[in-house]
Amino acid sequence: MIDFRGKSDVAGLYITYWSLRDPLCQTQSLAYLRELTKLGHEFALITFEQPKYALDGEQAAAARKELAEGGIHWYPLRYHKRFSLLATGFDCLCGVVAGARLVFRHRARVAHSRASIPAAMGLVLSRLCRIKFLYDADSALSEEYADIGHWRRDGLAFKVTAWFESLARQSASSVVFLTEQLRRDLSHELNARAPVTVIPCCVDTNKFRFDAGARARRRGELGLGDEKLFVYVGKIGSWYLIDETFEFFRTARQEIGAARLLILTGDAPEAFHEVAERCGVGQEAYDVRHAGHDEVVEWLSASDAGLALIRQVSSKRGSSPVKVGEYLATGLPVVITSGIGDYSALIEKERLGAVVDSLTPAEYLESTERLLSLWAEGASLRDRCRGAAETHASLDAVGRVRYQAVYEQLL
Repeated sequence: MIDFRGKSDVAGLYITYWSLRDPLCQTQSLAYLRELTKLGHEFALITFEQPKYALDGEQAAAARKELAEGGIHWYPLRYHKRFSLLATGFDCLCGVVAGARLVFRHRARVAHSRASIPAAMGLVLSRLCRIKFLYDADSALSEEYADIGHWRRDGLAFKVTAWFESLARQSASSVVFLTEQLRRDLSHELNARAPVTVIPCCVDTNKFRFDAGARARRRGELGLGDEKLFVYVGKIGSWYLIDETFEFFRTARQEIGAARLLILTGDAPEAFHEVAERCGVGQEAYDVRHAGHDEVVEWLSASDAGLALIRQVSSKRGSSPVKVGEYLATGLPVVITSGIGDYSALIEKERLGAVVDSLTPAEYLESTERLLSLWAEGASLRDRCRGAAETHASLDAVGRVRYQAVYEQLL
């Protein structure tokens, strides 16, 4: 139960549909809020807690205390899943009711929503409580779900979500997108009237950096010598091309010789084993591991290239995959499909890896040859990848600075 007693002024009420322990909440929402609290702002934070990220009473109390000491007042709500559209509507209602009370309690001046579903809550709260609305848009959820066939464009879920997204863009006091490519589309289709800022999914480049000691240690753990190690960080999902990832690796391994694939995931290993068997990749050629967020950088340091084969659909022009920023910050060249936000063009232009245009063996072979050429550059490749992350996706140099400017304008 949320305790609404007492009052304290905060800059904003931040609403996310992620759970507190969700890696995206940790690396994105909380990371940005912590940077903003360093500038003197405080925030109330609403999350929606899923069972797989559940905290027991003692853990929740410790997390609440730690966050409050840093200027973030955390209010968890329960996430509902059954009867999808009705459950989401109920969650939105709960978010609005709790949010209105928190705006009153904390005298919040901005309703800050991250992604589409919280945008509905933020929009209602801004009108109900007469405060400003910051629409942190991410990609358009309606378009993403339609692109993968999860929703039909003539279906109720698509129409309701798309309507709220359009209304949020038109009604917001300020809008944040993840990519320049999506911002360039504004004049044609997105109907945003407020100032628009581009803030990609940023990376803590102080944490994500190459570690030679970790490389030796983790490669020893895998029993690797001079083999090239490809890494994929993520899950099995509709936007992630796991079959194609294994097929690319199989082609690359035939060209390179000795190579391994490392998968870092929270999903069940059996799902990846099924894909590997289907693609003709033996279990001796790959490893599936679960790694805590603090361990990921060590595994990336042990690797030689990061894989990010993502479905090539129009909604991905607004995508900024966190994994790509983490790969680059650790000095890894990236193999990515074309048309993915701003990253595909950046990787091509600055020679940071290989861009796969078509999902064919010939294209995989060409991309492998590209990698071989880049690896021949030695340490200069790692430095170039690292420099790109610092310039384009640094939490300090990009995320904090741009969010600070947004809040200065709003407040």
